Amino acid sequence: MNGVEPYAYLRDLFISLANGHLAKDLDALMPWAYAQRISTSE
Repeated sequence: MNGVEPYAYLRDLFISLANGHLAKDLDALMPWAYAQRISTSE
């Protein structure tokens, strides 16, 4: 729905959480934010 590969998104999400992503920056972990981050890095 957000144009992201589910496996890649979930893998990145779990890695970010395991590395101590701050709860106050939760919006950065949402699929739409992930899609923007991936599209700008390509």
